[in-house]
Amino acid sequence: MAEQWPIIASSVIRAIDIIGDRWTLYILRDAFLGSRRYFEWKTRLKISDAVLSDRLRKLVGAGCLAKQQSSTSETHEEYYLTDQGLGLYHVLICLWHWDTSWNPNRERTTRLVHHTCGEATVPIVACGHCKEPVRARDIEFAEGAGVGIDNNAPVRRRRTRKSDPLDIVGNEALTILGDRWSALLVACSFLGLRRFKELQARMGIPPHQLSVRLKELVAGGILERSLYQEHPPRHEYRLTGKGRDFYPVILMLMVWGDRWLSQPDGPPVILRHRPCGVVLDPVMNCGDCGKPIDRRNVYLDFSEESEAVV
Repeated sequence: MAEQWPIIASSVIRAIDIIGDRWTLYILRDAFLGSRRYFEWKTRLKISDAVLSDRLRKLVGAGCLAKQQSSTSETHEEYYLTDQGLGLYHVLICLWHWDTSWNPNRERTTRLVHHTCGEATVPIVACGHCKEPVRARDIEFAEGAGVGIDNNAPVRRRRTRKSDPLDIVGNEALTILGDRWSALLVACSFLGLRRFKELQARMGIPPHQLSVRLKELVAGGILERSLYQEHPPRHEYRLTGKGRDFYPVILMLMVWGDRWLSQPDGPPVILRHRPCGVVLDPVMNCGDCGKPIDRRNVYLDFSEESEAVV
């Protein structure tokens, strides 16, 4: 059995432990795009039976998917997004928007069209109280009633995958969220942790793994390395503009984790929005008309001829 160790409780970490995997994100993406049967994922993703079976089993066990007999065939089973699984919609849209903004290798433009106003829109994560866009620097952290200790999940072996031009998740975004350690590292950076020892202590990550992820995130333009002490030379790692723009993904992960993965006492961390002074309840709004965005009133337009309803 893989080794586990204590780590400070976090809704973000709990969420990443479930979906912080490339194949899991691809399966969730296709579930939102209408995939229900095993062979549909198998055909679309070119995924091995062992990996597909494992990820579907884990998503069912985590409560994100439910399996039932097909209504049209006695020999097939179908998988449906549960309310918990549907709650990940805003996370995927934030991933799509970030990747669309920052990935120079996208081969095609995908538009998010808002039925309410009929316009191609940019999703805005805003404070539910004052309606202003949420920025990481405007957030205060406080311990919640659910503060405590969790067991860190076992480390997964990383696998690579070629870019998918029709991907609503995005290969650039998967560099972060598709790798658990990278996602945790970015999340900790938003807590103000910048130095190697601070990050290692908070994440419980082996030093070699931390060094590898830091180098990758610096190379990808997510973090920048700067000297803070000359004798001996020591460096810290700060989020770039590209890295700071990933905050809505982390925030919506936390919202989802608070809703579905908190202990009975409540969430481990409470966020307060400094500009209005209230406990943050983030919402996703249309950047054009300001009205709410949800999976029922938007669609992703991959080309002039085709739509994909999410």
